[in-house]
Formats: sequence, C-alpha cells, structure tokens
Amino acid sequence: MTTSEPSSRPAAHTAPAPPPAATLPAATPPVAAPPHTTAAPSAAAPQAAPAQTALLDSPAPPPAGSRRIGALDAVRGFALGGIIFANVPVLLRLNPQDGDGLNPLAAGVYRWVDGHFFPLFSLLFGIGFGLMWLSATRHSPRPRLVMLRRLGFLTLLGIGHTLLHPGEALIYYGILGIVVLLPLTFLPARTVAPILGTAGIALLAAGAWFGGPALIPGLFVLGFWLGTSGQVARAFSPFPALLLMLVGAALSGYVYTANGFPPTVNSSFDSLYATGGAAVYLGAFVLLLASPLRGFLHAVFAPLGRLALTNYITATLLLLAMLIPTQVLGIVPTDTTAGWQLVMAGCVLILALQWVFSTLWLRAFTQGPLEWVWRKVTWLLARPLPFRRAS
Repeated sequence: MTTSEPSSRPAAHTAPAPPPAATLPAATPPVAAPPHTTAAPSAAAPQAAPAQTALLDSPAPPPAGSRRIGALDAVRGFALGGIIFANVPVLLRLNPQDGDGLNPLAAGVYRWVDGHFFPLFSLLFGIGFGLMWLSATRHSPRPRLVMLRRLGFLTLLGIGHTLLHPGEALIYYGILGIVVLLPLTFLPARTVAPILGTAGIALLAAGAWFGGPALIPGLFVLGFWLGTSGQVARAFSPFPALLLMLVGAALSGYVYTANGFPPTVNSSFDSLYATGGAAVYLGAFVLLLASPLRGFLHAVFAPLGRLALTNYITATLLLLAMLIPTQVLGIVPTDTTAGWQLVMAGCVLILALQWVFSTLWLRAFTQGPLEWVWRKVTWLLARPLPFRRAS
C-alpha cells in the first residue's frame, strides 16, 4: 500500500503507504485475563480490559471463552483487496492514457479505488496498537519496550520493502507509531477519552485536506482511542457505520459535484474525495457485516485479513513478477488497454491464490509466517510460542 493519495494517477501525489494492518495493522490482539505478574498498569490503559475483545497477540494463549473481534479481520481483508488494485499501476508503471483520455480501467481505479483503502489500514493499525497495548500492560513489566520492539521491526521491514515498492506504508507506520502512538501511552487514563477523541478528529480533518501520510496521525489517534477504550465493537456496529457512510458520501459528493472528476491532481479536493470514499466503504462494509451476508463476507475476507502482513509483502513480489510478460517480454504492452486488463486480471488471481493459501494455512497454524516472526520479535520469549494448531 502506498501513502500517496492517489498513488497511481499520472503526476499524482509523490508518496512517501494505510492495516494494518492494520498494517499493515497487526492481527487483532486479544484482551486476556490479567497475568500472574502484577506490573502496574500504564496510564493510558483502562484498569479492566473490554470483555468482548480477544487479544491474540499476547505471549500466552488467549483464555478460554475469549474471541477475536471478527469484524476487524474482515475489514482488514477487504482493505487488502482494494490496496492491490491501487498499488499496481505505480508498481508496474502502467500508462493510464488511451488516446486523449484515460482508458476505462484506469478511470475506474482513480474514481473508486485510489486513495480509498489506505485510510482503512491506518485506522486499523491504531486500533491494533491500542489492543496490543492493553495486552502488553498485562503481560510485561516493561510494556513500552514491547511496543517499541514491535514498531521497530515494522520500520525495518518497511525499509526493506521500500527497495521493492517505493512509497509503501510500513516504514511510515513504524516511524509514526513511535512518534505518535507511543507518547499516547503516557496520558492519564481519565483524560484519554476527551483528549484523544478531540485530537483525533482535529488531526484527521487537517490530514484529509493534505492527504497521503498526513492522514496517518489522526487515524492512529482515533484508532488508539477505540482500542484502549473498549469501544471497538460498538464503533463497528450498524448505527455508527450508517452515520460514517452518510458523512463520507456527503463529503465525496460535494467534491464530485463542485469540482468534477477527477479532482485537480495533487489538490486538496483530490484528498477529500478519497477520504470521503474511504468512510463510505468502511461504513457500507460494516453494515453488510450486520446483514445475512455476514458469514459469506467473513469467509471471503477474514482469512486475508488475519494474514495481512504476509499477504501484503507477498503481493508485492507477485505483482513484480507481472513485469516479465508486460515489460520484459513485451507480450502485452502496459501502454494499452489490453495491458491494463491483463494486470487487473492478475490482481484478481493473486487475491484468489492468497485466499486459498490463507484459508489452508489457518487450518494448521494460529498465525501467518510474517505475523509469527513479528510476534516473536515483539515479545522476545525464550519459550516457544503457540504457532501450530492442536490436532
């Protein structure tokens, strides 16, 4: 995922990159029972973990009866599916022009995809960090060191990934996590809700005007507040989702009607349009999760979301492999509509393969390969971590 908003448009924002992760945002950590240690709870962490959350990223197995917030996995997988289509035009240097205008596929990507999914990952990353912080305060006497190792690993992984995918997001998630999220853990618990709520909305409003990485701080702050306040399940419920979708539709609709489409490249209107679109997508998807389609959507998107970091990195490798037929061999030149059709079909195929891999992998293992390494570095435990599922 790139942090440019939009990343693939000709002469678009030059990006630095948005899940998941959540981080990508990390897989949703658990809220477990208090550990045997009696480390003093940190200031920003509530004294009691929300009962409805299950922190899967703690050093001990989740307690009996705990469960994941499945909506986060599904939303993360949904965002991952959109990011691949937003990234591929820049990664493969596709020419969007078809004669004097955009070819239809390029126009569709710019209108409905570009810049719409990166904000979802940023919010999910903040939520994941907040839930992980709750776990760290219960399982480590030095929880900030745990979180620093986690963010440091993500930064190093992002540096390496940048060599393959310039403008990707992981490095910025790692750095801004250290600069923005870690200091939030020092806030007194009684001030967290009003401060983070107000600051997050203000930072998001400012970031939406500039777009790209400027969106990250506000979304991180709002996500951290949701994760530490026990409001995740409530936020991912129908009424807030409907409200979010209406606000996003109003914002995108205003930009569209007042400025036409696409908005001026590199303009604030462009960023506002994408941010509004992200709100519409998130709200609509959460509403669908409350509908009879819930089971189907979880089956399709949750496996992708639980292996989001692994799938995000491997998607880059698979996308770069498309350079062989499109540019090295020149079988389908990328300056044609046929080239775009080939690449878009390739993205669909990659997502299908990743879904099969993720589904089969999770039948045998509790985490994806990169997720397990990330967890190992985070906790630095000498004893083996639960990785393979019990037979």
